[in-house]
Amino acid sequence: MLSTLRKQTGSWVIKGLLILLIISFGAWGIQDWLSPAISGNFVASVGNQEIAPNQLQRRVQMQMNQLRSVFGNQITIEQARQFGLINASLNELVARALMTEGADSLGVAISDDLISAEIRDAEVFKGLGGRFDRDRFNRMLQSNGMNEGSYISELRRDLGIEHFADSLTAGISAPKALVDSIYAYRNEKRTVEVMLVEDAAVQGIVEPTQAALEAFHKDKAEQFTAPEYRKLTLVRLEAEALAKEIDITEDAILESFEARAGEFTTLEKRHVFQMILDTEDKANEAHRLLAEGRDFAIVAKEIAGHDEGTIDLGTIGKGDMLPDLATAAFAIGEGAVSEPIKSAFGWHLFKATEIQAGGNKTLDQVREQVKTDLAKEKAIDSLFDLSNRLEDHLGGGATIEEAGQSLGLQIQTIAAIDRKGLNMAGSPVEGTPSDGAFIQAAFGVQEGEESQLLESGPEGFFIVRVDGVTAPALRPLEGIRDQVIAAWKAAERAEKTRSLAEKAVERLNSGADIQSVADELDLAFKASKPFTRTDQGQVSELEGELVKKVFELKPGQAALERSPEGYQIARMKEVIAVTPGTDTDGLKKLADELGSALKGDVIAQLGTSLRDQYGVKVNQALVNQMYATQ
Repeated sequence: MLSTLRKQTGSWVIKGLLILLIISFGAWGIQDWLSPAISGNFVASVGNQEIAPNQLQRRVQMQMNQLRSVFGNQITIEQARQFGLINASLNELVARALMTEGADSLGVAISDDLISAEIRDAEVFKGLGGRFDRDRFNRMLQSNGMNEGSYISELRRDLGIEHFADSLTAGISAPKALVDSIYAYRNEKRTVEVMLVEDAAVQGIVEPTQAALEAFHKDKAEQFTAPEYRKLTLVRLEAEALAKEIDITEDAILESFEARAGEFTTLEKRHVFQMILDTEDKANEAHRLLAEGRDFAIVAKEIAGHDEGTIDLGTIGKGDMLPDLATAAFAIGEGAVSEPIKSAFGWHLFKATEIQAGGNKTLDQVREQVKTDLAKEKAIDSLFDLSNRLEDHLGGGATIEEAGQSLGLQIQTIAAIDRKGLNMAGSPVEGTPSDGAFIQAAFGVQEGEESQLLESGPEGFFIVRVDGVTAPALRPLEGIRDQVIAAWKAAERAEKTRSLAEKAVERLNSGADIQSVADELDLAFKASKPFTRTDQGQVSELEGELVKKVFELKPGQAALERSPEGYQIARMKEVIAVTPGTDTDGLKKLADELGSALKGDVIAQLGTSLRDQYGVKVNQALVNQMYATQ
């Protein structure tokens, strides 16, 4: 539950805990925990803690929801069992219970103030205004099968686990020798000579026979299969649409304009140069030289010892300077120099350039902006009320159409849409929410069912019903004959290109000169820039898989890889080693990364130790009974 609701948590502690869970599942083995002596209504016991069936059911259901969001509703509980989801969910509950036992043994306590701050700061509980939203908090808990008390209890437990892990891993860091070695490995560079054997250069591809075409259509069925389409009914509540129907009075516009006067006032800004001198005599001498037309930067260098970067204050407003200094700097004209003025820092001389005049916008200039903003504010306020009324209608048994018509909402019917948001013609379906939540909801419920009322971006809601499902199906050959013929010919060209490229690589690896091989194929080749093993073509211009192959080659050896245009051939030219120590920031970043991994290892070892200390027993018979008939 908390791992879902606290998505914004990305500390190494949580990552280390996940490592613990993976290690526990792979190394401990759930069979090691089985005990025929255990009985009762608990699926497992960990020390003094007992894990109830409903805890396991809730965790399994959350994992099922995540799987269904990826694979659709085809995932059954039996498939989930085969994936190991049930045992993995139980392992997670056991591992967290072990960590809780460890935290309790050290007396780790989490204050109410920390709990309150954690909930207030959680992004998942913030509303449209970016502040903690009590209604959203309650809805999120309800949708995850929890109440406030149980959530706080779990949150207190998980924060205790984090503090417990912190106390055991503080100070762990990666050894310098390890950091240097991995840094050298990651940053080693290579150069290659590369040429491309293009498919387009292959000529003489004959027309396929009917038998060949039918076989190709069958063998490449996934290439010619239409995706799953869904017919939907959609109702949207958008602040922008509501705002267009809201009338704003002239009095309201005037009141808002006056309240936002500061927002419509542009303060004067200037590009200011400054020199600071330690005595009045130096300040007067510098002022005299400037009055004679000497360059400000040269005088600042000669008299005050300032360089050009020191004297340039940039473009600033009055509020960016001390009041007395600001008065002097903003009193002079463009290009002029101020009189010397004293402050606690010394004697100052200012030169002003590029003056940006300030001013106040009139009501007529910003009337439409103020009106639009007011309408949007009112629309957002009414949006929540309207969404609650819509939920009330639906909760009372009304259909989407009945509820929408009752509230004057537009009801949209979508004849067909796939997971990419495209219709059967391959064009984007217009008028749908642009974020991923809509597609996830549309393909996350079964035919005849409707989604919950969900947020759409920062200022909207939607609800969708699935009215029909068109399963993926192989398109008939006759309907796409030209497409299949083109694909068959492309495959034939690619096969001939591959044969040519393989022969070229064979010759290069036998010692042939790359120039002679290129001449035989009527190709050009070029040398790449130095690149690392993590390059994905940004520097080397090679396919990612070819980059990996290059780092397995010796100088003079060659390899090939498929690219969108044909086959790339790369002949390894040079190895460029690196010496750690010159890249301070890079070494520090790597050291932090390795340190986090080491801390994760400690957490995993801690899990094993806690298991031995507190003991774990699993009531496998009850677990099997819970899921045997589902």
